[in-house]
Amino acid sequence: MTRSFPSREGISFASWRVLALLGFAIFINFVDRGNLSIAAPLLKDELHLSASQLGILLSSFFWTYALCAIPAGALVDRFDPGWTLALGFLLWSCATSATGLVHSFAVLLSLRLILGMAEAVAFPAYATILARHFREDQRGLANSVGSVAQATGPAAATFAGGLLIARLGWRPFFVLLGLTSLLWLIPWLRWMPRSESSVSAASKIAYEGIVKVLRQPSVWGMCGGLFCGLPAAHMAAVLSRSRAAFFVDSNGKNRRSRILVQSSCRVCVRLAFGHLDCRRCNTHLGA
Repeated sequence: MTRSFPSREGISFASWRVLALLGFAIFINFVDRGNLSIAAPLLKDELHLSASQLGILLSSFFWTYALCAIPAGALVDRFDPGWTLALGFLLWSCATSATGLVHSFAVLLSLRLILGMAEAVAFPAYATILARHFREDQRGLANSVGSVAQATGPAAATFAGGLLIARLGWRPFFVLLGLTSLLWLIPWLRWMPRSESSVSAASKIAYEGIVKVLRQPSVWGMCGGLFCGLPAAHMAAVLSRSRAAFFVDSNGKNRRSRILVQSSCRVCVRLAFGHLDCRRCNTHLGA
């Protein structure tokens, strides 16, 4: 049965403010998870890492990210998602900043594991906040904001991160990135939506629907697409043979324009589909 709403007004200014902060959190999330691949050539030389050690570092984020994803979702259901997101954001930003201070493989590996654990709360919190505070006919556009952040985060990390590392070095880059990211917490703690502290009986019963969802072939097709697509965001380390490898190809041509064009196209497509989904939902609710 389709859920209906008494009003189909546009997204309010307060909701747009929350949505912008959520989108920026996802943006920072994707910058932080991929920034190590940008600094990999310099970091490998300075810390005297082997190729296998570098491979472990680049993959270690996903070890704890995958292991903690389901517990993080349960944590978000149990406690206020706004505060859960804030604590996760604080932890992963501190881990990012501390990366610029490390001098050993073991400490760097520990920070990457902490980063994956902390970032695991981001999407469960994002989805929960959207479900609780945005109507069904608004969620297509709201979800597209997060999708845009996923696309622009790696693009910005590769484009601007490479320039900053070339000018400042990889250590100041990580320290400044983590510390400046903490500024996000100031507006978030002031304007984040407040949620009820307890889970209703109806919400507990809804968990039974998870099995039905997992039986849908389209769900597994989506998971397969994400599984195959996400590694592309971390191919920068594989392609980087020198400090300029991110921006200059074998013919010496500048690649920065290509990065901007590709990311811009992805942003436009995702926003367009989000808007179309909201229109489709409006039509369906009004039928």
